[in-house]
Amino acid sequence: MLVKKLLPLKLSETNFNMLKKIAMRTYSTGHIDVIVEPEEEMETAFHGSSSWSSAKSFDQIPGPKGLPLVGNTLKYSKLGPYRFEKILENRLTYMRKYGRIYKEKLGTMWMVNLFDPTDLATMFRLEGKYPSRGTIANLEKTYLVRNRKLLGFAFIDGPEWARQRGCIQRLMMHPEAATKYLGWQMPVARDFTDHVDGLRQDDGFVPDLYENLFKYTMESIGAVCFGERIGAFNEESDNARRLASAISETLFCFRSCMFNFPWYQYLRTPTYRRFERAADNMRQIMGKYVKSVEDRTLKKRKTRSVADSYGSMEGHCPHLTSLIPPTQEGRNDDDEQAQCVYELLSSDSRVSEELGVNLIMALLRTGIDSTGNALAFLLHNLASNPDKQDILYREIQQYLPPNGVPTSETLQEMTYLKACVKESFRLHYPVFGGSGRVMPDDTVFSGYCVPKGVFVFANLAAMSRMEEYFPRPLEYHPERWLRDDRSAMGTDWPQDSGYICLPFSHGQRACPGKRLAEQGLYTAAIAMIEKFRLTRKSNSPLGMIHMPFTIPDRPLDILFHPRHPGNVVAFPEPPSVHA
Repeated sequence: MLVKKLLPLKLSETNFNMLKKIAMRTYSTGHIDVIVEPEEEMETAFHGSSSWSSAKSFDQIPGPKGLPLVGNTLKYSKLGPYRFEKILENRLTYMRKYGRIYKEKLGTMWMVNLFDPTDLATMFRLEGKYPSRGTIANLEKTYLVRNRKLLGFAFIDGPEWARQRGCIQRLMMHPEAATKYLGWQMPVARDFTDHVDGLRQDDGFVPDLYENLFKYTMESIGAVCFGERIGAFNEESDNARRLASAISETLFCFRSCMFNFPWYQYLRTPTYRRFERAADNMRQIMGKYVKSVEDRTLKKRKTRSVADSYGSMEGHCPHLTSLIPPTQEGRNDDDEQAQCVYELLSSDSRVSEELGVNLIMALLRTGIDSTGNALAFLLHNLASNPDKQDILYREIQQYLPPNGVPTSETLQEMTYLKACVKESFRLHYPVFGGSGRVMPDDTVFSGYCVPKGVFVFANLAAMSRMEEYFPRPLEYHPERWLRDDRSAMGTDWPQDSGYICLPFSHGQRACPGKRLAEQGLYTAAIAMIEKFRLTRKSNSPLGMIHMPFTIPDRPLDILFHPRHPGNVVAFPEPPSVHA
């Protein structure tokens, strides 16, 4: 019998004032900015708390019946109708059958699936001081434990997670964390378009386009991490080739065993040994870039020390200041904006060298995989919708001179660009299904009491394709994120609609690389659409495989046609958008 935990219905004045500070903030709903009053916030945050007495029990939550010991696991095997890598179809089928909340048992673990934005708001707002995503078998975690290496924040919970998370969140989550690297990432994007131009066949087709997208993301993220170009577009760069090979190997191994029994936890399987070799190689190559950053940092300190010494003598010997070594042209090394991520991490006394390397490795591998695949779907969607592509091209022409570098202010104005990226995220959700939490306390969702410790999953990918939230959900319409044209899609946004589309999750465990990933997509889209008109060889849809980042289910068939100034039909000025 579930023991129901009663929450206080009245708050002391001290607690009320504390919650008021939290509640009086701006929430971006994805469509409009809403100032949430404290009473409204608390009512939503304690969703169900005032109805504990009427809440239904956990046993009453509907869902598919499973078998003893294995639950519903066999339904996702070769013996069943579903596949984990095609989880979206399964979740939508069960949602239509059981409703916006249902439970399912996989092995010995209960999982509660949510499809209501108010329930999602409850999950994130009550995720606790140290949010947990649960513990599952992971190839990289096994590698780190077996080799006695420090576990990164992605694999841990509790105070140590909070300490590590705090180190990188300070650098990467504030609004201007990414825009200071625009001057580094935009040249990479333009070099990538030149690289693609050199690979084009006569009809505009680019062989191995998908693999080359990962070269772009590696070069872009590498520039931000290490403050120098890796050389991914240079076939003669040995380090770039070896790093790309190591990252590709780790991704292949990870995907190969993601939905299989984790024998690698108990035995050094062939796939595990392959992963281990690739991971060791990746660390070795990264060590060279880390050493380069450390050498530059030491040189800067010496230069600064000399400058300080000369500065104190300037009044007596002004001619000595001419002896101070100049910084690299176009880069102010004394400015934090010119510091790469690893340099910023290493300057933090809380970050050991091992932790710094782990954080950079996680940023590189996951950023390259997730951003590369997101870019594949974005280019596919733009090529499939030439009218949307032309509006975006007009916006680029409006705000940027040819081959110009956008500023943070420019990006803020390029609202249709942001809408294109956000709509691509909605249509091809970038990660496996959504986001989950292990609830730290008994919680009520949709009138059902879910006990503490149960894994609750927000099915964001499925919700992004539900007709009640997004009319014509299978169509690519950036306009659905536009302020002025929102009604044109017939959208009636429900309460807590800001929780419907969260490609980088939300809350304390949101993806720390969110801003860099989005900016990498913005710069790539600007450079690509400015230089090429994209079309496709066929009109067949592009499916998704969840591994755990969403990847295309077949090769890309995009054609790249060089643009010629003045040959684009005039379109209306792009409308305003909040994306």
